[in-house]
Amino acid sequence: MMDVQQEVEGLPRAIAEALYEDLKVRSKPGGDMAEDAFRFEMFARRIVAAEYGRPDAVDWAKSWYEQLIKPCIVNAMAAHGWHKDRIVDAFIKHFPSVVVSTQGSIWLRHEPEAQRWWLMDGNFTSAGENVLAGCFAIVTHQMSPAEIEQTIAKHVKEMERRIAGAFSVRLLRK
Repeated sequence: MMDVQQEVEGLPRAIAEALYEDLKVRSKPGGDMAEDAFRFEMFARRIVAAEYGRPDAVDWAKSWYEQLIKPCIVNAMAAHGWHKDRIVDAFIKHFPSVVVSTQGSIWLRHEPEAQRWWLMDGNFTSAGENVLAGCFAIVTHQMSPAEIEQTIAKHVKEMERRIAGAFSVRLLRK
């Protein structure tokens, strides 16, 4: 029987860099690895092993990276003025309109089995129409932080374009 070596894909460089950055933050004073050089070194070695495609290290690094995706989404949305609710996974932004200051909202949903996050079920109702209906974005676990930020920026631009076209917001401009 021939010994066939299965080629394993290593961790993408952008994801490895995000893990190294998180490791640096965690090793600063006040971080959970600030005084644990051994743990810091083990984490760094596992990231290197994942970059070279060691299967167990790749799985470990991907599960660590999954924990960094949600904060990345939250920060990207906040950069565009959409703030996460303190209790539920929803983002809210206030917009001036003819009636009163109204708010737009969109929900964040995680699907671990599909390895993705959804921004979906948006709501900004004007003249009986939800202009954010059907507006969604998908963030996969394979995206780098830069790709996540680009996806969020594109999605926010589309949501705000739709809101700007809403009846109550258009009337304010006239």
